[in-house]
Amino acid sequence: MKNKGFTLIELLGVMIILAILITLAFPSIINVFKKTNDKIDESTQALLNNALDIYVSKNQDRFPKVIGNKYIVEIDELVSQNLISGELNLSNNIDLNNKCAQVTYDGEYHYEIKNECIYYNKQLSDPILFDDTLTPVIYNGNNWVVADKSTKWYDYENQEWANAVILKNSKNIGEVVNVEGFNSDIYAMYVWVPRYEYKISDAASSTPKEISVNFISKDTTIPSDGYAINSGFTFGSTNLSGIWVGKFETSHVTLSSSSSNNNLNCQNESCTSADNLRVVPNVQSLRYNNVSNNFFASRSMGRSGNPFGIDSSVIDSHMMKNSEWGIVAYLSQSKYGKYGNSDYTGSNKEIYINNSSSYYTGRSGGAPGGSTPINTTYTSESSTDLYNTYGFYTYDDYLLNYNTNTKGSKVTNKGTGASTTGNIYGVYDMSGGAWEYTMGVFANSNGELWSGKTSTENSGFTGKIGESGTSYTGVSFPDSKYYDIYKASSGTTMTPNQACNSGICYGHAINPEVENWYSDFKYFISSSKPWFGRGGNYYNDENSGIISSGDSGGDAYDYGSFRLVLSEA
Repeated sequence: MKNKGFTLIELLGVMIILAILITLAFPSIINVFKKTNDKIDESTQALLNNALDIYVSKNQDRFPKVIGNKYIVEIDELVSQNLISGELNLSNNIDLNNKCAQVTYDGEYHYEIKNECIYYNKQLSDPILFDDTLTPVIYNGNNWVVADKSTKWYDYENQEWANAVILKNSKNIGEVVNVEGFNSDIYAMYVWVPRYEYKISDAASSTPKEISVNFISKDTTIPSDGYAINSGFTFGSTNLSGIWVGKFETSHVTLSSSSSNNNLNCQNESCTSADNLRVVPNVQSLRYNNVSNNFFASRSMGRSGNPFGIDSSVIDSHMMKNSEWGIVAYLSQSKYGKYGNSDYTGSNKEIYINNSSSYYTGRSGGAPGGSTPINTTYTSESSTDLYNTYGFYTYDDYLLNYNTNTKGSKVTNKGTGASTTGNIYGVYDMSGGAWEYTMGVFANSNGELWSGKTSTENSGFTGKIGESGTSYTGVSFPDSKYYDIYKASSGTTMTPNQACNSGICYGHAINPEVENWYSDFKYFISSSKPWFGRGGNYYNDENSGIISSGDSGGDAYDYGSFRLVLSEA
């Protein structure tokens, strides 16, 4: 008999039967692979649960609780503590790098992998507005307006630090707030710097790098392994959740143009001259005062009957300490500050200098050391000086018309490059402008405090003077919470790496911790020059900077200013 082939209908029938069989078998095949992946997941889960359990037990006092019993832990943090491998995978094709584990606790720790880390993985402390003494503001691209404090009005992940003002008269949400000049709507403008721990990897390197920062709660006093907490976050016996820092160098309505020494005439905390202190842009900063005058003026902002609404039992107004300068400097050098701002690369990550030779606040040279002068653009002269009377740019990015104090065209990032964030939300005048006195003073190995260099060049406080250590009688030093002491290792021999409790002054932005960073001045105080000055001067060019530190007698001079700070009393 002759063999016959399959007919078309028979072939179709066979194909249908095969398709049915494959469909019936497919779930079983998938289950085989799923069981394989489940085994991988179970193994990974066991490793992660063990790592998280160890992590939580090591960090009981600072574990970042978010809501209820939920926590956020960065996978990178588990890797950094050698609790898991950085190459660990949740499954065959899900990489844990740059992911977060969300942990819950109900007697046991459980986790869930999140797609991305969120900024509240650490305890970012909300700014304290002191019962609305401070009014939160945001920038709408053209003006500052009153912010709705019930919504998110700051974003540290995007270098938008919280800003607030002391208003002369109340305003409603959304209303424009004029912050410029003595005739503005405000007395002062401040920027919130939250409590954090930090870590500097290879600080001895001459190449500045990102400082690793974790926000922490006020109750966290023990840092993570390898991290440190700046002593400035402790005020006396009070752990602070953050500090409010004057956005600009301090000015005065009637005295900023005065060249008389110690024109404030403040020798106690009831000084009425302080009523005219201001923190605003586009005015000359207050100078020609010794340290004690600056200090008592700062404290007098909380005197009985002050115009600012500052209740001294709740709010402490004081002159910036050296450690508090470091708090701002290190946050600026983190991913939350200008260093982390993607608008800047290379050397431009350094804060631009305020190059106004008349000490106008909030001004910028458009580059770390000042831009090259261009005739009819920056100056009316063909000059090689990297500065002029008014500076080159305003704090809000306007090019100043040459040889005048009027705004010209807007140039993005030229003025705001002089802030600690690289945008308008940061702190200004921390590079150049005037040298700023900070409350940081030399003491000999016996703990005796120094007043100044000589009987005529001193802070005005009672203490020792000069290398001889003779006595000077002035006003008494305030409570020790208002200043940082840098103690000699033996007699009057100052060893910087032993200056704070026989160790490095962690977080103060001075040598040896950041000794080789940038080309900023890095002078340490001594018995002959016992007071710190910070930031450099307008004419110091590349030697000015937020890391820059100088030494001084603490006396009144033409290029010395100071900065205001508010904290919990």
